[in-house]
Amino acid sequence: MARQQVDLVWKLLRAGISVPQITGYALAGLLGLTIVMVAVQFYTDMRDVLSGDDDGLGHDYLVVTKTVTTAGALLGADGRFSDNELADLRSQPWCRDVGTFRASDFSISARIALGNTGHGLRTGFFFESVNERYLDVDPAVWSFDSVTRVVPVIIPRDYLSLYNFGFAAAHGLPRISYGQVSMVPLQFTIAGHGEETEMEGRIVGFSGRLNTIVVPESFMDWASRRYGDGRSTGPSRLILEVTSPGDLALGEYVKTHHLEVAGDKMNGNRASQLLLVVSSVVVAVGTVICVLAFALLVLSIFLLVARNATQVRHLIQLGYTPSMVARPYRRLIVWLSVTELAVATALTLAVRAGYASVISSAMGTGTTAIPWVGVTAGVAVATLLTVVNLRAVGHRINSLT
Repeated sequence: MARQQVDLVWKLLRAGISVPQITGYALAGLLGLTIVMVAVQFYTDMRDVLSGDDDGLGHDYLVVTKTVTTAGALLGADGRFSDNELADLRSQPWCRDVGTFRASDFSISARIALGNTGHGLRTGFFFESVNERYLDVDPAVWSFDSVTRVVPVIIPRDYLSLYNFGFAAAHGLPRISYGQVSMVPLQFTIAGHGEETEMEGRIVGFSGRLNTIVVPESFMDWASRRYGDGRSTGPSRLILEVTSPGDLALGEYVKTHHLEVAGDKMNGNRASQLLLVVSSVVVAVGTVICVLAFALLVLSIFLLVARNATQVRHLIQLGYTPSMVARPYRRLIVWLSVTELAVATALTLAVRAGYASVISSAMGTGTTAIPWVGVTAGVAVATLLTVVNLRAVGHRINSLT
């Protein structure tokens, strides 16, 4: 019965609805909603591309050293950080925490045997360790057992490039991929206090920012007790956990204190910040279009209600409640909102598929994440504006009573 009553109300009131007006609103709302969804999704995808790096570190960490100057080298500066300098870094608003690298205090040499070719690499080596919470590495492979004495290491990515395009090319040896390198036999010779021990090494990761060979702290503790000379010196390399690697205040601090940041992490995050600004402007434009389109719908319905004010009052006098009179208009708003959201989602996925292929070919990486961020933003905007419009229509109908 209630359904029939609503249908009768709708037949009475729909005569004043302008189809071109409603169509114009729908197209404007669709345009604004699509702009918002595409902009949010594009920013999310590009942020992941710009900040994603397989370097063994989390995205909010920077490796910092002191800049080596000619004057400092002549004066014998060791480039180590004092306790006051560490305290000053920790007090900065952009700094969450400061970690220190611990250098080995024992003799190390490394040898890589290259199959049965008779060729191999032997060189002096050095180790550094840092708390594992700063490393994005599987704990299952990042541990040292003093019984098996297999040492897991993270090495700079450039080391493999030097081998492939330098040593291997000069000696006619096969190149090694990142997937194969963990199978390369690596031998370490650890010496100190008159002892010398051969140990097996295993490469478990590469870094584009860590220009050092990193080993677990458990191994460093064990080796220092047995082979170390007990040197206690300040750290020369720090790892900073920061709020944003692209922070302007951080960049100014690095410049004025003559520090160097490994890799291009700060530049990449400045690009992310620029992308955020551009995306925010586009989202703002899309949101304004959405708001204006929804305002146009409310205005159209207000004019329609005003045009049918006499019929509305008569319906209420006949026993129809304001809610029943408002229901057809509310259904129209909801139906248009759901239709716009569905079409905008389809358009967003189509646009994303187009720019994802361009990003993949241009930058060598793809956007594999599920596009839920853009869709969620569209649902949030559409829901908010729809609720506001529903309440406005109800308020307008009630005002006629």
